[in-house]
Amino acid sequence: MRDREYTSPIGPALGMGARRVYDSYVCATGQDDNEVTAMKLGMTMYSFNTYAREGKIDTLGFLRWAADHGVECVDLLAYYWRDERDEPEQARALLDDLGLELAAYAVGNNFVQPDRARLEEQIDDVRRGIEMSHRLGAPVLRVFGGHAPSLPKSEALKLALTGLEAVVGDAEQARVILAVENHGGVPGTAEEVIQVLQEIDSPWVRSCVDVGNFLSAGEDPLEATARVVGYAAHAHIKDLRRVEDKSGKVSWQSCTPGKGDIDYRKVLQVFARAGYEGALAIEAEGPEDDFIQAAFAVDWLRALLEELGEPG
Repeated sequence: MRDREYTSPIGPALGMGARRVYDSYVCATGQDDNEVTAMKLGMTMYSFNTYAREGKIDTLGFLRWAADHGVECVDLLAYYWRDERDEPEQARALLDDLGLELAAYAVGNNFVQPDRARLEEQIDDVRRGIEMSHRLGAPVLRVFGGHAPSLPKSEALKLALTGLEAVVGDAEQARVILAVENHGGVPGTAEEVIQVLQEIDSPWVRSCVDVGNFLSAGEDPLEATARVVGYAAHAHIKDLRRVEDKSGKVSWQSCTPGKGDIDYRKVLQVFARAGYEGALAIEAEGPEDDFIQAAFAVDWLRALLEELGEPG
């Protein structure tokens, strides 16, 4: 076990009261004069999902790639272990050797289970994720609320809350922050994120702000990010582009970060003005080759951070 003290990614300037009233239009119009703070150039291994599923890269290979490309911190995912007995210790040792920070670990749970036995399985899955986070020395565990399209949104939210409430004590004991991602389903919108976090009301349950997923939920990603940024323990940087078919129907298509329609210059200003000092984990989900789009995204985000006065 690795004994750690958790340092909040949100700077001391924003207390909980200020976080809850942080206004999107203040951020967007630049009326908040907080100094720019040091955010971290990160990458989630999910950017290599295709290659990982095909066996073309493993966790250790991803860590070496990240270090070779100047990434500061990484997310590791439960999906990709080939040997859960020995590989985590190898990964921890390699992180230290390469000088990489482990920003977060992630599981893919779904608490929206009307069947109690299945809900308990998901709770146990998150508990295992908490244990692995502590084993690896990850301060944050990315979790989901869940999804069940056949259920009313209100019932889905209740089940997500039930699951989260069941694991808060485990997270506190392990000193691991649960970062709930807006990942479709619930919570999906900024309002739902705020509802979940305020009802749980624990410093051990916060937000993984996935900027691109707000767009998929039908929200303006800039305004939605500004509403929840005060709760952020982690952030995903993904991109989408607007596509219109011959009938005029509009949809949003995942693309390489930096090639889509999200104005990340303004989004990063929102994070900076909120005093966010955590990871900006690139999550490349476009149709291009994993290595090509990941390398492009790293260069793009580094240049953008440098332009905004971040060290990158």
